[in-house]
Amino acid sequence: MYLKIFSIAVLITSCYFGDRLLNLNSNHGALLRAITDNLIHGSLAVIIWLLGYMSHVECCQGEERSRHLGNGLARHTVVILQSVACGIVACLVDVDHFLAAGSFD
Repeated sequence: MYLKIFSIAVLITSCYFGDRLLNLNSNHGALLRAITDNLIHGSLAVIIWLLGYMSHVECCQGEERSRHLGNGLARHTVVILQSVACGIVACLVDVDHFLAAGSFD
């Protein structure tokens, strides 16, 4: 339970500081703002993926729980790769929006 509270606090803090960072970059041009916004969305996607995975494991019972927590480093590597893939997909969605809006011109 404490891990979930900590993770939600990290998510809220990341949103707050991400918004502050975007406000700081507003004077440095549209491209820098677009890149910063893209990286913030990607990092939030990683955090949300990890929160979802932790919630799923927390709800599992018995054999299914050991299946998710088993295999030590191999299982953690898979979860980290999944979360990074989620972040990359979130960034790619943003790139499409930036191209449509003409932010890179």
